[in-house]
Amino acid sequence: RQRARLFDIEGLEAPKDFPRLARQAVKAAKDELRGVHLKPPGQIVAALDNASNGLCRIADAAELCRNVHPSQDYIAHASEAVQEVAAYMGDVNLDREVYDGMRRAEDTEEFKALSSEARSVLHHMRVSMEHEGVHLPDAEKAACLQLLEQEQHLSFGIVQRQEVLRRSLDGVGTGAEEDGAWVPRSSVLEALGQGESRLRRRSSGPGGEEVFIPADSAC
Repeated sequence: RQRARLFDIEGLEAPKDFPRLARQAVKAAKDELRGVHLKPPGQIVAALDNASNGLCRIADAAELCRNVHPSQDYIAHASEAVQEVAAYMGDVNLDREVYDGMRRAEDTEEFKALSSEARSVLHHMRVSMEHEGVHLPDAEKAACLQLLEQEQHLSFGIVQRQEVLRRSLDGVGTGAEEDGAWVPRSSVLEALGQGESRLRRRSSGPGGEEVFIPADSAC
């Protein structure tokens, strides 16, 4: 008997399939975008669209799954898939070669002949890359990517801990002492600076520490 596939995605039948499919999507996107800076405007738009569709198909499903599925196994593997795709998309958004290819394409007569939708896709992608920091030196780009990764880990960790707390209380209200979330200390050190020292701490395994972030707190 054929197993039911999740989100109608071929090959997505179990938790371990999420990271595998994410790696496949990243590989397919890399193949799609290889040499894209040398292509004419229409082919650049098509390549970007194809790569985006493949990446978002698995990333969107994984994002939904890790936020609503009751199984920690599904949550963990879906999170791995989200991080895999997000890391690659972060690299593409800061790829100067791709960016220069887009700028060149926008200056051609072929670009003017494209549909308004296709022109908008190319234009907004180029502007988005500028907002992401494609113009920055390589060292600063690497720092940006590291900060983005930390932000994703931190924000999802807070959401997950709040959800676990909500379920454990089963609708029962909490006092101010318990209203908040435990997050890895390393993930908030840079953001909070000296303010981190005022937060409660606890051990989280060998050599690890967590700090308690109170809800609606000015810490």
